[in-house]
Amino acid sequence: LLVCEGGRKAALMGEKMKFNRSENLLLELDSIAMSRSESDQDNYLILDIINHGTPVIQFAGCESFEQAPFNLCHTEEDKRRMMASILTMGTARRITKFSAENVARNIDLVMNLYKYMKEMDKSVIEEDTFLKNISLPMFYGNAFVFSFHTYQANRLFHFSSPFEEKYRDVLQLGYFRENVNYPYITKNGKYYTSISAHEIMSAKKLIAPLKGNVLISGVGVGYLPYLAHLKNAVKSITIIEEDQEAIEMFTKEILPQFDHPEKVHIQKENIYEILKLWGMEWDYIVLDHYADSMQGVFAYLDAKPFEEKHKKTKFLYQIEGSILSNIKSALLIMCMAESSDDRENLYHALVENEEGAAIIHRLQNILENYTVDSVKDLKKLFKNTELKKIL
Repeated sequence: LLVCEGGRKAALMGEKMKFNRSENLLLELDSIAMSRSESDQDNYLILDIINHGTPVIQFAGCESFEQAPFNLCHTEEDKRRMMASILTMGTARRITKFSAENVARNIDLVMNLYKYMKEMDKSVIEEDTFLKNISLPMFYGNAFVFSFHTYQANRLFHFSSPFEEKYRDVLQLGYFRENVNYPYITKNGKYYTSISAHEIMSAKKLIAPLKGNVLISGVGVGYLPYLAHLKNAVKSITIIEEDQEAIEMFTKEILPQFDHPEKVHIQKENIYEILKLWGMEWDYIVLDHYADSMQGVFAYLDAKPFEEKHKKTKFLYQIEGSILSNIKSALLIMCMAESSDDRENLYHALVENEEGAAIIHRLQNILENYTVDSVKDLKKLFKNTELKKIL
């Protein structure tokens, strides 16, 4: 369906959800669209800052707030707004192409940066249990290369999935005061996995509730299985992995270093073939076999229906917040198109790439019988807790 423009358009013209075009509903949709649009613009600018390595948090410690001109301000909020204004007109404006015509909006963006960014201690990585106790090889075979990447001092990075704030998905941003290295692993010259601040912070949330018999999809370098197996409440761990080279690397280099390797079993299989089975005995299933949030959308939509089949098993998803953010962006396009008489042309105009088209095609199949009949129905689509139930 997606090999050409015509095929892409055909993919967007499938079954449709039912959308009541009442005035209240259209007004709420406009509000959602505006909020998420502003959020997306902020996030693009923040990504620009990150990608250019701009040290925007040079003012994070507020060391200069007692000096002119900040000492003329009456409140901390005024001081921060003045700093945001100066930053907007200076480095950040040059690097991120800030618009001089939209100074107030730019100031708000930098104020939000200040509000949500978090100074992190290097112990997050240097004192990590896995990194302290597991020795990673430099190479394994002809495929795996273990090296390091560096968080540059005073430069922003993502440390976790976005959190919801009304209809926005707000990026969680962190920085270190000094350079900090973290393991970065490639396979056949391409990114395979890393043990970054994002991985470490996300893993803590996934590991916290685990107990009993646990299944984990995707072995990586064994980071999640290692943390899980240290919990006394976790009796056994089954890892499902399709890549034979990854299985061999893990079993030969990593697993022997575990405190209790007897608790861990690895099986070469496709995770969805396992999920098709009846009578599963796992208390938790942790899905972590996708490389990024876009791949994660398709894995998420593939796995979600199995939750209904295996009601006694709790499903957990790596970077679920980022995955849901991608899904909500696609849902917004669907709702905007379904609320218009020019449905097909709107789909074609709003979808930017083939991945987006493929997500919408999947969602159309899932939501073909879903009715957005009230503001309450619409809000459910854009609230994570409700959206997870719908899917």
